[in-house]
Amino acid sequence: MASGPDLHPLLNDLIARDAIRVPPFPGVAFRLRQLVQEGKYSLNDLARIVSEDQALAAAVLRAANSAAKRGLAPITTLRDAITRLGSDELCRVALALGLGPLAAADGPLAELRRLAWRQGLVSALVCRQLATGRNLHAEEAFACGLLHDFGRLVTVAAIESVITSRPADWDRSLDDWVHIVDAFHVPVGLLVATRWKLSAQLQE
Repeated sequence: MASGPDLHPLLNDLIARDAIRVPPFPGVAFRLRQLVQEGKYSLNDLARIVSEDQALAAAVLRAANSAAKRGLAPITTLRDAITRLGSDELCRVALALGLGPLAAADGPLAELRRLAWRQGLVSALVCRQLATGRNLHAEEAFACGLLHDFGRLVTVAAIESVITSRPADWDRSLDDWVHIVDAFHVPVGLLVATRWKLSAQLQE
C-alpha cells in the first residue's frame, strides 16, 4: 500500500482548474509532418522549416551522420542530411526531439518518466510497422503510437509539482507511482490533445 496522503484530490483539483502544465506544442514537427503528408514539398521547403529550430537542425545532421546512416563522406548541409534520412525519418526525428525534453527532465520521478517515454517510443515503432503492413499511413501511426501515452509524462510532471514541498510524499514504491499515473494519464492526455488542438484522429 502507498504511504503518505492520497494525492488523487490534488491532481483532480489541478485538472478541474485547468492548471496542469502542458509542454509547448512541437509545432515544427507537426508542420513537417503535415507538409510531407500533403506531398507538395521540395527539399528546400523541408530544409527551411528545419533551419528554424537550431536543436532540430543539429539533431538531423547527427542522425544523417550516425553509424546506421553514414555514407562515404560526412554530411554537412541540411539538404544533404534530409536527402540521406528521407522525409519520413525526418518527421520521426523532429517529433521525438519536440517531445523528448519532458522525458529527459530531472526530478524525483525521473525513472518513471523515462520508462513512460521508452514505452511510447516502442509503441510508435510497432504502430509504424503495423501500419505499413496494412496500407495505412506509417507516419500518422508513428505519431499516434508516440502520443498515445504522452499523458503519462505530463502526469508525472504534475505529481512532482504538487508535492515538491511535501518530501514525505515521495516515500512510495515504483508500483504505487505507476498506479497513480495510470489513474490520471487518460484525462491528462486528453487535456494535452485539446491544448495542442490535435486532429480528431490523434485525439482519439
